[in-house]
Formats: sequence, structure tokens, C-alpha cells
Amino acid sequence: MTKWYLRLLSVLALALLVLANVAPALAASSLSQLTVENKTSKRVDIVLTGSRELTIYANPGRTTVELLPGSYRYKYTACGQEFTGVLKAKSGKVKLKIAACKTARIQIINRGYTSLFLQLFGPENYTITVAPNTTDRLTVLRGDYRYTGSWCGGTKSGSISAKSKSYRWMFWCY
Repeated sequence: MTKWYLRLLSVLALALLVLANVAPALAASSLSQLTVENKTSKRVDIVLTGSRELTIYANPGRTTVELLPGSYRYKYTACGQEFTGVLKAKSGKVKLKIAACKTARIQIINRGYTSLFLQLFGPENYTITVAPNTTDRLTVLRGDYRYTGSWCGGTKSGSISAKSKSYRWMFWCY
């Protein structure tokens, strides 16, 4: 009985050793390779939920990760907007492309006798100070903004829509 028991233990140990070496190779061959092409200038955090839940930190450029095959819901924020969708990961390669942000260039002209302090609140927030009788430029994500500006001893609030490539915005004292 002891010899039989030792043989059984030997066979089980051998089987476990084989499985320990073969299983990872089998699992690796069935994984899907996801390549994220991030064309923005900032890191984008992509949350995947599905066969497995994970967050991918995609720096500008290409980021590659391995996924278990299956269907995943994705969610990320880029260029001041939230994006959602479904990603089908099969064995092989899958791509997710994140487009470059569309921007608007604002020329800010301060014709006042004091510095202009301007804050924009929208898809992204911006703060700029423009010296008296000078012009400065600010590149912003396209979209709608609320602003607060302080100059010439007062404060003014309002809104601006930056939806085309360039704007010219002039401030002066009354």
C-alpha cells in the first residue's frame, strides 16, 4: 500500500508540474492585445468593465495591454468630454483610438491701464494675466466657457463660445 501511495503522489506531483508550465502558455496564447493610440497631449485614464475590471493609463502615443477575450464597456474623459462604448476583445489585436483635441487660439488684447486677470471655466479651466496695453495668446479646448475678468478696478463675468480656430478678444477701460 505504501508503494502505491508513493506512486500516486509522484504522478500527481508530475501532473501539477506539467500544468504549472503549460497553463500560462495556453492562457497567454488566448489573450487579446489591446493597443490604445492616444493622440491627445495628456494621459487618458480608460476604465474597462467586463470579463475583468481594470484601468488603463494611456500616455500620449501608444499603450499596449493584454486582455482576456470578451466584451468590455469602456469609459474615459479626453478633450473635456466623456466617451463611452463597447470594446470586443477577441484573440489577437484590438485598437482603441483617442483623437487629438480640437483647440481654439484666443488673442487677448488689453487696452486698459491696469493688468487684466482672466479666468475661463469650461471643458478645461484656464487663468491668464495680461499686462496693460499688451496682447497675449491662449490656446484652449474648443467649447463653451464662462469667464470672470478683473481689470480697470472692476470685475465682469460672462460667457464666450470658442468653437472655431481663432478669436480676437479686446478689453479696455470705460
